[in-house]
Amino acid sequence: MPSTAQPRILLLSAYDAGSHQRWREQLVASQPDFDWEVLALPPRFFRWRIRGNALTWLQEPALKAHYDLLVVTSMVDLASLKGFHPHLARTPTILYMHENQFAYPDSGRQHSSAEPKIVNLYSAVAADKVLFNSAWNRDSFLDGARRFLEMMPDGLPDGLLEGIGRKSQVPCRSKTACLLKERNRSTHSALISYGITAGNTTRRQTGCLCCWIRLPTPARTSG
Repeated sequence: MPSTAQPRILLLSAYDAGSHQRWREQLVASQPDFDWEVLALPPRFFRWRIRGNALTWLQEPALKAHYDLLVVTSMVDLASLKGFHPHLARTPTILYMHENQFAYPDSGRQHSSAEPKIVNLYSAVAADKVLFNSAWNRDSFLDGARRFLEMMPDGLPDGLLEGIGRKSQVPCRSKTACLLKERNRSTHSALISYGITAGNTTRRQTGCLCCWIRLPTPARTSG
């Protein structure tokens, strides 16, 4: 009988505030052809949540499984997550920056620590692709990170921000057209993401977020 194997995506939202929650729910609902595993943490205790989410998820059974793609929000400590779960370090990863801590208004209380900025920076280094919801968000992240690193005394690797810049993109505004195009596309590849190899195929794509998460309807095989 014909069978299909849906590509598996792990979606992590470490501080699932209103806009983050709406974004992940809309993304999952818009892409029903994929097998989604979603982990979300409540939006409270900001400093602990942004720094401790990888520790909170340390014994999470879902993180022991294997996936075709990871999609994580900007609050996820991706570098620690991949360190705690080495098999995920080999999984293609998209970091979605809904906002960035370098441009977030400083209240003088909750966001005064440098650690949220470091989490954003380390996650961008650890990701295969960094997507921003606007050009302003991308530019303010890179500019803010540059100013932040200029304050460090030594030990900075060459080309760090240039490397992040090369893998950073802003989705297009024509989401409906791109979504319809992706839903009607089929391919033999189980995973085709932006610039990431799947099987014998590597493709590069521009367009909205659903174009970067290029996990088309799997090819049918006889079994």
